[in-house]
Amino acid sequence: LSGAFDQNAPASRWTLGVPLCLDQGNDPAVLDGTISGTQVIGDGFTYLGPFVREFTPAQGDTPIGGVEGFPPNVKEPLHNLKGYAVSNRCQPPGQRDPSAPYTELLIGWGRGSGSHGGGWLGLDVAYTAAGRSYVLSIADSILICGPAVPQKYCGPPSQPAPS
Repeated sequence: LSGAFDQNAPASRWTLGVPLCLDQGNDPAVLDGTISGTQVIGDGFTYLGPFVREFTPAQGDTPIGGVEGFPPNVKEPLHNLKGYAVSNRCQPPGQRDPSAPYTELLIGWGRGSGSHGGGWLGLDVAYTAAGRSYVLSIADSILICGPAVPQKYCGPPSQPAPS
C-alpha cells in the first residue's frame, strides 16, 4: 500500500492508512510517537502528523487506504501515536477474520511550497516491546507527485486537455 497524490489536485491534504499488527511475540508494541521517512525525496510536501484508529470490519468499517482530507472523517476516535499499544495479532493474507479488531496508522500529508513534489520512500515507525526499542520499516511510500518524484511512482506527467 502506498499513496501518490497529485500536486495539482483540488485537495491539499490527504490521509494514508497503514495497517499495524503484532507479527510475533505476545507483548504489545507501544508506539513511541516517532515516524519518519526511510528515504526522503524532494521538499514539496508537508508531513501533517499521525493518528491511530482501531475498528472492527464486521461492524461495517473499512480501512482508509488513501483519502482526501486530514484528519479523516471517521466515526471511531482518533488516538495519539505516542503511547498507543498495538496488541492485535497479524492475520494471514486472505484469511482475515472480520470480527477481529483492525489497527490502522493514519498519516497526514499535505502539499508543500513549490511544485517539485516529494515525500517518503518507506516509513519508519518506532516502538517498544518487552522493554526494548525497535524501528519497524514499512515498504509503503507516501508522495506528492512532481518533478522530484520518479515517474515509476506517479506515472507520466499529466498533459493539458486539448482545446
